[in-house]
Formats: sequence, C-alpha cells, structure tokens
Amino acid sequence: MKIAIVDDERLELERTEEYLRRLLAGHFPEIAKAYQIDLFAEPREFLEEFSKGAYSLAILDICMPKLTGIDAARHIRSMDENAGLIFLTTSEEYMLEGYRVFADGYFLKPLRPEDEGAFVEAMERVFRRMVRSGAQISVELDGAVMAEVPLDKIISCEVRSDRRVHLTLVDGERKLAPSWTYEKLAGLLLGNPAFIECYHRVIINMDKVEDMQEEDMVLEGGVHCPISKRKKSEVKKTYMKYLLER
Repeated sequence: MKIAIVDDERLELERTEEYLRRLLAGHFPEIAKAYQIDLFAEPREFLEEFSKGAYSLAILDICMPKLTGIDAARHIRSMDENAGLIFLTTSEEYMLEGYRVFADGYFLKPLRPEDEGAFVEAMERVFRRMVRSGAQISVELDGAVMAEVPLDKIISCEVRSDRRVHLTLVDGERKLAPSWTYEKLAGLLLGNPAFIECYHRVIINMDKVEDMQEEDMVLEGGVHCPISKRKKSEVKKTYMKYLLER
C-alpha cells in the first residue's frame, strides 16, 4: 500500500508522517507491516508520479502556492475515482470544495489526539473502497504460478487438513503453494476492514456474507464457515458494525 503526503512545509510533512505511522501501527497492525509513505513538498511533483492505482491514499495540504490541494485532488479524481483523499488545512474555508471531490476526510492542522477516531474512520473508508474497486494481491498458486487475485473476488481462505492454504473465489477454488503460509496471507488480508478471522485459520470477506447464523456464516455460493465460540461475540459485533458503515 502506497500513501502520499503533500505539503509545502517540511515540518508539517514530518509531523503528518509521524502521526500517520503511529495511527497505522496502533489501529491497522497488518497494514503497518507492508506500506510505503512518499513525501512531496510540491503538488506538481506528486502529480508527475501519480497514475491510476499508484497510490491508495493522498493526504493533501490545501493552501499551497501555484497549485492548491483542491486543484491536485481534481486532477487525481480525473484519473482515479477510487483513490483515497484526506485534506489538511488551517481553515474550514475550503471544506465544501473538499467534499465536492469526494474526500474521505477534512482535518484542521495541526492534527490533534482527539482527531484520531475520525482519522481512523476516514482510513477505514479508503480500505473498504479498495476491496470494492478491485484491489489485488499477488499470491503463488500450487505449481509455483504467480497470480493477481482481486480482493473483491475472494470469498474466504482457510487452512485445510492437507495443511495448505485454500482460497475460495467467486470463480472457483485455488490452493496456494506450500511456501505461502496462512500467516503470510493473513498479513495481506486482515489489514482490510472487509476481512475478518471468524474461526482459527479461517478468514472471510464480509462483503460475501449472505446470512449470519448462530454457529456459522453463510457465504456467497452456499459456503458455510464456522464462527469460533471464543470469538462469537466479537465476530458478530464486527460484522454488524461493518454492515452499518459500508
């Protein structure tokens, strides 16, 4: 996952980067294992690097000379309708314009501890949209064949009796290569709010749930995944919260 921070003030760049790294480590530990933050002091420099799908999120200062954060956001939206956008500014003057480009969040500088909850919610919106927009993961299938698997095609994954990781997709089932452990795949999936571990070594895509029963989840295609007794309350609470927010 690549994130860009764009601000013409070096101190603000560093402060925002520090804030974001702390937030990812505290609230999104799986994503915190594999992400990249790029810093840009000039919006034009960032736009030269930008292409569709290149960045999952851009955090933009609004008041910059020559090219504002709003101008940069309009350019981003013309190329990529799914990229996350969060604005930072010293004034609420541009808030309406910010939301006209479908921003995920709008925050006054400097970022404060009390902003953390709203910032986390903005990040969760970005991650949910990543799933629905066809974000992909690269996995090694049985036979040592690398494949790009869209997240929105994944129904579930689990370790079976053969001790191998199996992916259930909307178009069939895939067995991963022996080198691909459950922990490795979980590191790619569980940082995304759409995925949850409902049982030991069983992960489901909550967008694929058709019914939640007392003891299991019924997924697309009639797939039944058990709910851990130990995790039952947590799993059901998380799923209901996800339904309300998606």
